[in-house]
Amino acid sequence: MLVGLGELLAGAFVVSGRRKGMSVLEEPAAIGSRLDRLLEGAVTSRLHLALVLVGKMKMDAGTVLDLRWLQVALDRRVITTRDGRVGFGEPIAGLLYWHATRQRMDHMHSRRWADAGMVFVNQYGTRFTAEQADAALAQYCLMLDLPVVPLAGLRHPVWAG
Repeated sequence: MLVGLGELLAGAFVVSGRRKGMSVLEEPAAIGSRLDRLLEGAVTSRLHLALVLVGKMKMDAGTVLDLRWLQVALDRRVITTRDGRVGFGEPIAGLLYWHATRQRMDHMHSRRWADAGMVFVNQYGTRFTAEQADAALAQYCLMLDLPVVPLAGLRHPVWAG
């Protein structure tokens, strides 16, 4: 059963096709890898969770940006996409919880909110397009002296290493 935003704050996620009990986040990362530096430097970004889902969990960038809260079941630790289910562990559950909390705070302070159902929105509730996400990511890459990469490029080990 899928849960809404209200239930989202009470719950927690694993990736299909991986060995049971092991998530991507538990795999050892290269010390000082580009992806690790990016995630550390972009921790305050509204797209931080998207960077984790694409870079660490290897989810499709378009699928991530199109995620709706109804697709996220924290209690079962699973995200349902058009291509199947993606499971996750406690670290992702925690990121989802705080992402939802920040979004609810933005929603309370906004005079207008475009769509409460989207997971990745700006401070006014408008969903991020791929172009906006790529532009924001490019700013972080430049600020951190990393090669500029589009969101979809975070899945590739050549860049992330």
